[in-house]
Amino acid sequence: MLCYVNHYYGPHPTFRGKSTTQTRDVRRQIVERTLAALRALDGDMDVRVCGIPGRALVPIDIPFDLSEPRHLVFETLVNMSRQQERYDYFINIEDDVEVPAETFRNILEFDREALINECLHPNRLERREGQVHCVDLEALPGWNFQEKTFRGRLLRTALNPHSAVLVLSREKLGYALRHVDPSFRGTVVGGLMASAYAHWHKPFVLWRTADEPEAHAVVHLDDWLPLGTPALRIADLDFTAILLSWKRAQNLPAIIAELSRIPEIREILVWNNDPERTLDLPGVNVVNAPANFRRLARYCLVPLAKHDHIWFQDDDLLVSAEQFHELLRHYQNDRARIVGCRGHNIRDGKYVYEDAYGEVDVVLGQTMMFHRGMLAAAFAALGELPPPTHDDIAFSLSCGRKHLAVNVEPLRDLGMSDDVALHRRPQHTATRQAAVERYTAWLARHPQPGRRIAQLEEELAQLREEHGALRGQYERLRNCASVRAVEQLKRFPLLHSAYMRAKKFLP
Repeated sequence: MLCYVNHYYGPHPTFRGKSTTQTRDVRRQIVERTLAALRALDGDMDVRVCGIPGRALVPIDIPFDLSEPRHLVFETLVNMSRQQERYDYFINIEDDVEVPAETFRNILEFDREALINECLHPNRLERREGQVHCVDLEALPGWNFQEKTFRGRLLRTALNPHSAVLVLSREKLGYALRHVDPSFRGTVVGGLMASAYAHWHKPFVLWRTADEPEAHAVVHLDDWLPLGTPALRIADLDFTAILLSWKRAQNLPAIIAELSRIPEIREILVWNNDPERTLDLPGVNVVNAPANFRRLARYCLVPLAKHDHIWFQDDDLLVSAEQFHELLRHYQNDRARIVGCRGHNIRDGKYVYEDAYGEVDVVLGQTMMFHRGMLAAAFAALGELPPPTHDDIAFSLSCGRKHLAVNVEPLRDLGMSDDVALHRRPQHTATRQAAVERYTAWLARHPQPGRRIAQLEEELAQLREEHGALRGQYERLRNCASVRAVEQLKRFPLLHSAYMRAKKFLP
């Protein structure tokens, strides 16, 4: 039996996960535990570590020269398939998944009577706080209609094909090669690594134990689901969280679970832009749109929100309760601006395409915390101009002031650079610059009342300060002895008149 373990450790320009943020010792122990479990399986196991030189914590058996580490699983599956005639079984797995011996025995027994296009697919479990959670079924809930039994267990096929592992016999690997395109590199479900497994699983019916997930499972050695006790309330503010979803529905349960930990978030609304999928999320109000209305759709939910304070979050990243509260602390200091996790600036009229923190011109639409009253100016601009793709630029610039980006890195990456990410489009930089020019020109034609009021208030404050200084000088003069004497002379007109004439001759 041949087993390829996909191993990576180190920084990545866009992806942030446990393989990029865990300490070296913790990550090494996880990888070594994965390898030990594989080597202990029944049979003659040929376990090989696949990775990128310089980005590993254990020795690499098969090196891959890749500029994009997230393509590693695609490449190892192709490489492994070339060994088809030399082995009876093939396992391809991520480096943080433990395979119990009983799980592998289940697969061998199932294959003795199964069709060539059937697999007994393990549930990927996490055990925390005395509870067991099936990661992938919570990430993308739902089952198809197929059912059968195996060894007295109910088997069903889930909507989510991912378990971070592929196990195929020689015959099934050959069947996969006849039905999949080994050169494919794209998104099927989730990120690129999950998509690699999903692509090679396309020809198969993936049966899972539905009545008891632990009956056939692998163990996820990292924590993916953000489970935990509710965070403490730090502000007397109530928020409505608005999520926009298109092709990453599998991320929503994890995002919603973390938002539910935040006591200030009292309502969660989801706008589903994918007409091919109907979402039903417990405890959440979902709008299933008949078409993709793009990013402006979430602004339409703001007037329907129960609360004045709004939280926008994309479906490709996870913000923890602690990170949210750090933003909230800054938001409380000034609720007349947008607060977010990342921002960009404009220099000499040019959009600077790099993350910035502190005061910024544009808060990226990945995360936005604001009072809904701020949308008045944005709606005025949106009502006159063509619908923008870059709504965050439109919203930020329409406010006519600087905003705040708070550095709470790292943000957990749930697909920020996958194939459906807007910033990967060829003209993305050019269209953002065009958006800056469009909204800057609009602002020049439409001076913002808020900006003029702020200017007048500043001038009034300066006048009041100058008036106070003059008043102080006047009072000091009044208290002078000579001034008091003159004031007394005014009571005697003849003496005062003589004094004023005589004053002309005084030095």
